[in-house]
Amino acid sequence: MDTRHWLFWDGECAYCRGWAQWVQRHDVHGRFHVIPFQQAPRPPMDDALYQACQKAVHVLTADGHLLRAGRAVLFILQELGYLWAGWLTRKPFIWLVEWFYGWIASHRKWLSGGCRCE
Repeated sequence: MDTRHWLFWDGECAYCRGWAQWVQRHDVHGRFHVIPFQQAPRPPMDDALYQACQKAVHVLTADGHLLRAGRAVLFILQELGYLWAGWLTRKPFIWLVEWFYGWIASHRKWLSGGCRCE
């Protein structure tokens, strides 16, 4: 049984690519399948998840939980050993994390210097 988590990111976004590469460099224990959602196998990818991945990063955990946006990022950080990220999953911090994730997502074209992102 595969115990790795799936990390789905936007393969057409330079900002997302940089972040995915950072995760791969820091994933020294091989906890993640890091793959652009456009190239993900079916399953685990399906039509609904494909649509959702166009708007935010998603993690499908090894035990079948689906996390998106800020919660997915915090999960990734915790799995990579950044235990402080667990505190940010609590209210009111998670609201700030999700707001900040939304801001980053809506500005990723600008942040990456002009990628073909929405």
